Amino acid sequence: MSVRLLLFIAGCASGPGTGSGDTENTGTEDSATTSALRDLVVDYGALEGGEVRFFSPVYEIPPYTDVTWCAIGTWTGATMGVTQLLPHQGDFGHHLQLNALNDLPDAPADGEFLPCEDLGELDGGNLYRPAESLRGGQVVGGLPDGMAMYLPTGQRWIMQSHYINTTADRLRVQDAIDAQTLAADAVGEWVAAFVMGTDALEIGSGRVAVRSECIWDAEAHFLSFSAHMHDHGVAFLFEMDQGGGWQTLYETAVWEDSWANAPETLLFEKGAFPVAVGDRFAVTCTWENDSGETLRFPSEMCNVQGLFYSSQSNYTCNVTEPERL
Repeated sequence: MSVRLLLFIAGCASGPGTGSGDTENTGTEDSATTSALRDLVVDYGALEGGEVRFFSPVYEIPPYTDVTWCAIGTWTGATMGVTQLLPHQGDFGHHLQLNALNDLPDAPADGEFLPCEDLGELDGGNLYRPAESLRGGQVVGGLPDGMAMYLPTGQRWIMQSHYINTTADRLRVQDAIDAQTLAADAVGEWVAAFVMGTDALEIGSGRVAVRSECIWDAEAHFLSFSAHMHDHGVAFLFEMDQGGGWQTLYETAVWEDSWANAPETLLFEKGAFPVAVGDRFAVTCTWENDSGETLRFPSEMCNVQGLFYSSQSNYTCNVTEPERL
């Protein structure tokens, strides 16, 4: 059955067109009242059987800005599994992801649309990740049959939309994420997301490298992982120590700009990559900062993101004091 989640009404948010909040100026900003409007809103098409759709309001992005806005909602349908995610984002979109909302007393209400920096500790990190990789425009991978990510009734969520508008125009956009689903009683193994790295970035001029160590806390198997940095990245290293010393899992001495949006993703067959309680992981990022400014999160990032099983809960390791190399 096709289900359309009418969670937001176009134009209901007053904040996005103002350029206030979680924005970073990337050039000489034209006045929002005199710049041209570029309409990037499109029809994302009909849903297929078993799909649901999460989407943002229609909103505007001011000229020459780096903005990250968050839409808030609650899943009110039956508990089910998510087998695939397909994010839809307009030109100049950097990323679009579905995060968990920590339902604390000061959590925003459903339907609110606000700068993501206002959420602070309310942002519980990745709720789901796409179970596929885009390589050369071709979809590769996907969850094995009978595996799905956990979507319980009452799950509060955040849709995080990041755009970098490098033009003199205002951009009119609306984002959506389509999720393919599976009935809970048809799920054989639950899959969860993991993130390892650090948001505590102070990247000064020149070449800068930081290293973050994490300790795994459950018996599990990896299904995929990918590295994540932005445009100033030049090298990345992901290592593992299962008691016999550090081993390289992924390393590149050349960072392609396109990997900020579509990173190389390593995919593993079911059962091929076991991990255990106490296994150690290290993420090392290197940047060349020629911007003339100190770079911080989210202008730059440093993490590994992936999927593992069996778990209904995500794993997040955000190192607050990474080692500077």
